[in-house]
Amino acid sequence: MTLEKYRVLHSTLIEQYQMIEFDLEGLYAVVSNEGFIAGLAEVENDSMGRILKDFKILEKEQNVEIFSDDDYQKLREICERRNFWCHECYTKDSYNKETKTPKNENLLIPDICTAKEMIKRVREVKDRFFESGRERIVNELWNNLS
Repeated sequence: MTLEKYRVLHSTLIEQYQMIEFDLEGLYAVVSNEGFIAGLAEVENDSMGRILKDFKILEKEQNVEIFSDDDYQKLREICERRNFWCHECYTKDSYNKETKTPKNENLLIPDICTAKEMIKRVREVKDRFFESGRERIVNELWNNLS
């Protein structure tokens, strides 16, 4: 794998992680009792790990299941992988500094596939909650335009 291909795949993966984070923020804003705008403001600068902890708190407070235990486990694993790819991939043993190529070309592809699957799952959950709160959200956004 060339360095250019590695960087394209790496960028693709980071983009997918950002989409998951963005969708989690939107979902939190819908589910929180604070209103969409305030809920979004509360988490828009939080890490994915912090948002996952906030979801668990909301589940207890509202007696609702947002994600299954399996979903939470996968999201925590994605969070760990995201941290690796964002902060360590060029400094740990996965990258050969002499040849400027990855030591293991097969590390990125499984994470890309896992992220794609989780994007789909998070959006399914987000759509379910958005649908049930659509009128409230539209009214709140409309009222904040003036």
